[in-house]
Amino acid sequence: MNIIDFFITEQKRLHKWMGESVRELTLEEWNYMPQGNGNSIAFLVWHCVRTEDNILRFILQQRPPRWNEENWHETGCDGQASGRYDGSPGHWPGLYHSLLYAFW
Repeated sequence: MNIIDFFITEQKRLHKWMGESVRELTLEEWNYMPQGNGNSIAFLVWHCVRTEDNILRFILQQRPPRWNEENWHETGCDGQASGRYDGSPGHWPGLYHSLLYAFW
């Protein structure tokens, strides 16, 4: 197995594992904000998805990330955000499991 095959195999495994881990969460659990400096599960999954998109498309392929090229930013989620959900209404509108699964 070469490095590309290894990477593809591991990415598929990671996607399956992460998807299975969050698939049954309610929206309340998905968006729950712990006290202190924690982030919601929704933000953490979104961050993983966007980071992968940036690395694979922008850095390795020197192409626009899918988030931009396919207008995913029009979902209302800030594609440039980095950091903590601020808890205000509408900060992460439409960030549902199905949105991230469709993107991923």
